[in-house]
Amino acid sequence: MVYHKLSVTAVSVLTSASVWGILRGLETFAQKFYISDDINVRQKPELRINTSVVEDFPEYAHRGLLLDTGRHYISVPNILLTLDAMAMNKMNVFHWHIVDDQSFPYQSEKFPDLSLYGAYHSSMVYTKDNIEQIVEYARLRGIRVLPEFDVPGHTRSWGNAYPNILTPCYRGNEVVGLGPMNPIRNITYKMIRDLFHEMQTRFPDKYLHIGGDEVQMQCW
Repeated sequence: MVYHKLSVTAVSVLTSASVWGILRGLETFAQKFYISDDINVRQKPELRINTSVVEDFPEYAHRGLLLDTGRHYISVPNILLTLDAMAMNKMNVFHWHIVDDQSFPYQSEKFPDLSLYGAYHSSMVYTKDNIEQIVEYARLRGIRVLPEFDVPGHTRSWGNAYPNILTPCYRGNEVVGLGPMNPIRNITYKMIRDLFHEMQTRFPDKYLHIGGDEVQMQCW
């Protein structure tokens, strides 16, 4: 089925079965304009568009871009610029890999110590207001925000505030570090449950990415 149809004539017409198709069609319309190069010294350049018909539809339903803000903090203004670029390219899923081993920039109301001790710096966090702004900015551009909170591996930054939820790794009888989340402690499950419940109030998408990769099971 055609996602949108754009007819560019003296009176241009854009049709689509959805508001998101209209958004993509307006992007197509804007990208067809160009500045004329047939001018002389006394003339000003003209903004032009060619008569044409465009029938466009997405090859894939999921057209995503992933940003990893756990390893490399990205400021809110730069995330918004990225969303603008995604809209220009008709991408529709912002996969936000928000925390990882290296840092925990998500500012939780239930567990404020996670970002207090896990973020790179107190200025490098995403507050509730930041997240609301990003989610709404994305929505207005037809982009879903899919958060990723990787468990049970990639969680060393959680241990800065809550070391008891991580598994001690031994060499002989000596503890040499902390590994993935400790699956034999009830507090681990309670913390994940409470944090994910909070996240569901901030991220309206029905999907949540939980990673699950690269778990160092030798510590278990």
